[in-house]
Order: sequence, then structure tokens, then C-alpha cells
Amino acid sequence: MIPSDGPSVTESNAEINLYPIFKEKLSDEFVVIHSVPWLTDVASRRSSAGKPTGEIDFLVLHPDYGVLAIEVKGGGHRIQDHHYVHVASGRRVPVIKQARDNAHGLARWFDPSLGMAGRIGYAIALPDASLDRTTLPPALRGGHAGSSDDIVLLMDDLERIGERIRQIMMDWRIRLDKGPLGQAMLDQIVALVSPKDDGESIWRARIYGRDERWLKLTDQQIDCLDHIGSSTRQVVLGWPGTGKTLLAGETAKRAAQRGQRCLFLTFNKRIAARLRMLLEEIESCDVFHFHGLLKEMPGVLAGTPEDQNEEATLRQAVLGGFFARWDVLIVDEAQALDESWHQALADAFDGKPVYAFCDDAQRFGFEKGVSSNQLCQMYQAPPAFQLTYCLRNPYQIHAVLRQLMPPPFQLVCPRSRDLTSLEEIVAKDLREELERQLDTLLTRGLAPEDIVVLDAYGCPRAVYEVLSMDRFAGIESSNVAAFRGMESRAVVFVVDGGLDSDLPVFSAYSRTTSYCVAIYEYRVLRDALDRPDRARSRQVLSVATRHAETVRTISNAMIEAYRLGVVDGATRLTVSTANVYWHPDLRAWLVGIRDGEPAGFFWEDQLLQYEWPVIVLNRTEQVPYVRDGHRSLDRSTGVSSSLSVAECEQCEMETYHAGHLGCLLCAACNAREVPASLVDQLETYDRQIVDIVTKRLKVESARSLPISMVAMGMAHLAAAKCGGYSGRLLVDSGTLGYNAASTILWAYVVLSGCDEVNRKVFADRFFPYAEASPASPTSKQWWSVVALAFDVAARQGALVKTSESKDIFRVSEQARSERVPVQRGEL
Repeated sequence: MIPSDGPSVTESNAEINLYPIFKEKLSDEFVVIHSVPWLTDVASRRSSAGKPTGEIDFLVLHPDYGVLAIEVKGGGHRIQDHHYVHVASGRRVPVIKQARDNAHGLARWFDPSLGMAGRIGYAIALPDASLDRTTLPPALRGGHAGSSDDIVLLMDDLERIGERIRQIMMDWRIRLDKGPLGQAMLDQIVALVSPKDDGESIWRARIYGRDERWLKLTDQQIDCLDHIGSSTRQVVLGWPGTGKTLLAGETAKRAAQRGQRCLFLTFNKRIAARLRMLLEEIESCDVFHFHGLLKEMPGVLAGTPEDQNEEATLRQAVLGGFFARWDVLIVDEAQALDESWHQALADAFDGKPVYAFCDDAQRFGFEKGVSSNQLCQMYQAPPAFQLTYCLRNPYQIHAVLRQLMPPPFQLVCPRSRDLTSLEEIVAKDLREELERQLDTLLTRGLAPEDIVVLDAYGCPRAVYEVLSMDRFAGIESSNVAAFRGMESRAVVFVVDGGLDSDLPVFSAYSRTTSYCVAIYEYRVLRDALDRPDRARSRQVLSVATRHAETVRTISNAMIEAYRLGVVDGATRLTVSTANVYWHPDLRAWLVGIRDGEPAGFFWEDQLLQYEWPVIVLNRTEQVPYVRDGHRSLDRSTGVSSSLSVAECEQCEMETYHAGHLGCLLCAACNAREVPASLVDQLETYDRQIVDIVTKRLKVESARSLPISMVAMGMAHLAAAKCGGYSGRLLVDSGTLGYNAASTILWAYVVLSGCDEVNRKVFADRFFPYAEASPASPTSKQWWSVVALAFDVAARQGALVKTSESKDIFRVSEQARSERVPVQRGEL
């Protein structure tokens, strides 16, 4: 179907209704082109001598059956004296002549070398009429009277319209005595009459055509206006795109025609400015946004909270007769105004017409606001009149909105069910992606004033920087709350952080009349995938799930880029158990961590006890993070934050940053270089661990090893016995001392083969290694750490307390089954 997103702009309801029927009933071998602007645009590029005699409502092409021009006439028709007569008007309709002239005129328009002369058949569609085929004029019948091979499509044919069109085209091919059209010629015809259907110029025509088609006052809305005007008090409830503001404006116009002076009030400055322009010729209508109206009132009370000041100002204005000049009150976006404000307005317009237009779905958390039921009560109006036709938003976007906030009543979106109106994009670099999308929209022919960039809560720096570029002058930006009630042909919605709810998405998507592109920064989606239980926006989680592979790919690439970038300039220690570095410029340790392997974790714990920060690399699905040094074994102290790259004003360049430290280069100015003796000591620890794991050295013979290194070595030994690392050997969720003590305890159970463990003996045995640590604990501190490790092991079912002594713990049956048989005394 061309256009693929719905019928072209037309006043013919019959053509609009036939478009989806053709789309459903004809196979993909057919190409169907509907009317303007495609055929008309093509005609305008030819000389006047080559123009068709008129437009063709539908042009149907098939590589085997040929070309068929269909003339559509809506409304009821009858046949009288071999003429078609429109029943309602009684006027004769020269439908046969029109169809014939249009088909022949189009054939003459093509270059003669194409051979289209005598190739185009024609048919007439009367989808609202049901006629006796035996009465059809001879010009519409191919055989004897009463035969079915006519060229008319009637109401009765709609269910089998695909079959009927195929039959008509086959009959024309026989009558015209032409061979198959062929795919090459079909493609050539389509290229001539509908060049680049999905290209830039036609894309622009679709966008502007959609607005021309759907943003006019419809017959249904005129009926709604009549209903609204039939009451002096009416609350009108409608979803985004149901035409509330349009109907409010028309209500104001009707009030002016009755000689009434109208106060048109809205909460949004932008809507007020727009309505003031649209209603500028109506002198009897005054348009204000709420706080703008307050400024017109005398007697503002000073020294009171703002909300009390607003209510007091309103009340004083009511008592002073400020509102007496107006006969009618119209409030748009009424749900955003505070209840006390509405109460004051209700008193001011007591006995006068009041019309309040609202949307219960669009009340933001920072607004007190009111519901439609409250409005009905305060203004003593009948139950809210519900608008059910959503005309602003394309169907694809309308469907998303209904999923986000299911309405309590039936909504109808009559727009075509195309899938070209919404794109949701994962951005690796928000700024680059925003530039790309805006360039695309401008290249496709949209005017800057027809594009708006929306954000959830406040203008991100990337948006500000991009819109400051000269080529994007004229493109507006706003947060969704400030843009509520407004609309734009194209909306670019930028999501650079977590959302508190689905309302920002709902409000942003619903602002577009034709096209919306949502750009989600990959970190937002990654966080939703990592912690779906914390995702407060279902749409963010939905986008993340649908684009999970892309999000993971970008995330992994960014992690690798961070890792490679920060390692550049660092010196690797001669350590074989893990990747450990010293960065002389950043004055920081770097350590690589792999899930399911303890070496990196325990090197991190060891390095955190010194004075320098530790940059941790390669933790799954996270960018590198920075942790403060000077950690003790028995307390959870220090701060951690993600590593990032940002501009440093002092360094005058982009540098590595950590949230709590700021620029790491600047922070390094106050830190000393690591002593060479400490590096040598760490490398010695590594060699001793290797010797212990390869059984060239016993743990008891390495008394200078600090406790975190001992834990790493014993975890390696236990893993070798068990055939892999269990969760009990990878404890990294507590203090540095607890992590080490818990790992050593389980490794001891595995390696010793004992059925009982004496807590006091265990604490005494490993205390020397705790004393050898940089953050050397006291005996009392170490005992607290060991006691916690034993208590947790008992709660988890690995150990069982005995009645013999408070320090004797029995190895549980569960724990015994998890360890391998060893000879007693092997450790």
C-alpha cells in the first residue's frame, strides 16, 4: 500500500474506508497507490499537456494481471436511465466517463516508449450501494445482461473484494489483449508515480499529510460540542489526543457568538500562549495561565507560603468582584489546578456556565491536582462527559499508551494501524544519537518548529549542548510536564536517567501528531535489566527487555573501553594470581576481578587496607568503580562510586572522575607515590600463595602472609579438592575480615576432614595472619569477626552448635556431603 501509513489526505470517507480493506484482502503481489499527493505531485512535474484529466482514487498494479484504475463514489446510488444518481442529492454522477477519462489520461501521461497506451483498465467502486447487477449499464458489463463479469465493486463485494479485483483485472487483460505487465515494468511505474515512497520527500508528505487529515474538527467532535453546549455546567474527560483543547477553544468561540465574555484558564503557559494566538480575533475571550491571572489580581498577601498566598489571593479577588467581568469560565488541563483554587473559582462563577476539560491520566506527582469526579462535585456538574475518539496520535503510539495506562472505558483510534510512527533507540552516546536523529528529521524535510525535544525531569546537558548548535536553531525543548497539553508533529524523547513511573513516557509519547523517537541511554536500560524489581517504569523495562542484546553489547564494549583506557599508563605488578596494577598518575591501585574466581576479590580486599584508592575492573555488567582505601578488617567504611570520564576545569581536559573524589588527577596531587618496598612485598605474597597452592609451602610456614592472602590461597586449595569454587568459598559481601574468616572457615572444613571445629582454636590459629595485615586488628576485634563468621555458618546450616561447649561446632550433614574425602591432618 502506498502510502504505507494510511490513506492520503482526502475528504472521501469511502476512500478512507476502502484503504484498510484493500490492504487486508489483497496479497503482497499487488501494489495499491491511493490518490494524492502521490499522483498529483507527479502530475505537477509534467508539462500541462501531459497531465491526467483528473486524479485516480486507487491505482492497482500486478505483474501478471496488469494495471487497474478505480474510481470511488461514496454514499447511496441508484441507476436511472442508464445513469448513476446520488440518492441524497438526486444529482447525476458521470462516474463511467470519469473512470474512463482518468485511466486514459494517466496512460497518455507516461512516456510512449513505456507502452502504457491501452494497458490500463478501470473499475468503479460504490462501497455504500447495493444494486441489482442486471440493471447495470452496458458500458459496465463485459458479457451478456445478468452476467457477473462487470467492472463494479458494490457493498456486497467487500468481503471478497480481493477476488473481485483479481477477476476484473484478468478480464481487462483479455479485453485489452496485452501480455503480463512484468515485475520490471511494475517497478518502473511505481518509481514514476510514487518515487521513493519511503524516502525523504514522501516521508515529509506523510508527516504533514497526517496532521492535515487528523487534526481538523471532525463530525464526531461537532456532535461533542453540541452536547457540551447543551449544559451550563460540564466536565469533559478525555485521554491525550481526544481533542480537549480544540473543543475548549470551540466552546469559547460559541460563547462569543452568544455575546458572552469568556475567561479561558489553563495551568500551562505554553497552552495559554498558543490559545491566545488562536483566539486573538475573539475580543470577548481572555486567555490566561493560572499564575498569570494571579498577577492581574489586587491584594496579594505577603509573607505567607506560596500555596496559601494563591488561595488567599483568589478568595480576595472573588470578594472584590474581580471575576464579575466574565460570563463563562473555561478551564483546560483542569486536573492540574489545586482543589482550593477550583473551590474559589466555583464560588466566583456561581450561577454562570463553567466548562472544565481534564485528563485523569496526566496528573504528575508534584501536583496536588483534582480528579474528574472532584471537579463534577465542586462545579455541581453532571457526570463527566467522556471523549472516546483519539485522533492526535498514530495508532502505534495509541496502542502503547493504552498498555501503559489502561483506560476504564473504551477508546477508539480510527487512524491507520501502521508501524512507522514510533522508534525506540538504545543510545551508547546520548549526544551523538540526538544529533543523528535531529539531522535525520531535518533532512527528511521537517521544519525546526515542528520538532520538539522532551526530557523527563530537567534538560540534560547533552540536550542543551546539541540544541545550541546553529543547525538546530528553532527546535524547541521542554520537560514533559511543561509540555503537557501541547503537541508537535515530531517528538524526540530523551531518557537519560531512571524514571519514577510510566507517566513521563505516557505524556511524552502522547504529544506527537505523527512521529516519535525515544532515545534511551543504555545505562538506564542496563540498570533495568540488572534489577528489574527496582524498575519503576514498565516501559523502560519493556524497552530494555526487547533490546537486551544491544544493551549488553554496548555495556560490555563500554566496560572494555573503560578498562583499556584506565590501564593505559599503569604499571602491572609481577603477580600471577590476578591482574594487579599501580597507576602512578592517578595514585591508585587497579585490580581485575572475574566472577566465580576469588583471587581478584581478595587482592581488592588486601589493597583496600592501604591508603590509596582501588579501581576495580571487569565486574560483570558494571563500569569500573573506585573504592576508598584505609579500610579496617572489622568495619564497613569508605565510599564507592562508578568511574566516569568528565571535563575537569582545573585540568582543562577530560579526565577520570569518581563521584566522591572528583577528578582523580586532581585527587592524586595530595597522595604519595607507592613505595617500591610495598610493591616488592605484594609480589612476595603472590609467590608464597603460588607455592602454597602447588604444595611447595605450607600455610603455617608463611606466617607473614596477611589474612586476605591466606583466604585466597586456602580457597584455591579447597577448590582444587572440590573440583570448583562453591558459593561458600566466594564470600565478598561483608567486612574485609568477615570475607576472609568465612572463606577460611569453609576451606578449613573441606581440607581438614574434621567433623568438629573449635571456634577458639580457629581464632587463635589464624590471628597471626590477621596481625600481619596492613589494617591489623586487636585480638578482641579479630574474635568478633570470627564469631560472626561461625554464627552465619550455623544459620546457613553448614555448622551446628553443640551442648558440649559454646566454642565447639559440629560440621552438619549437609556440609559433609559437599566436601570431598580427605586424609585427616592434610591441612
